[in-house]
Amino acid sequence: MGRAVDVSWDDRSGNETELRVAIRRDGGVTWDNVSDVGANTTRLRVENLRPNTRYLFKVRAAYAKGFSDYFNTIDLTTRRL
Repeated sequence: MGRAVDVSWDDRSGNETELRVAIRRDGGVTWDNVSDVGANTTRLRVENLRPNTRYLFKVRAAYAKGFSDYFNTIDLTTRRL
């Protein structure tokens, strides 16, 4: 069974249509979209993470005309089994 984390951030926008959460795994150089969540959401549970692995998460807002810059980079390492 994989590990899970609850990632949270501050919602600093009042007019987004959704938020996009990106993940970077264990020192990798690429970011992958892990989830799109509804406007005004400030938390996401991410499951099936590997033990003793570093993950970075970042969030950006989507608007009718595009996206904001990413904000709130979250850096965490899962526990060993």
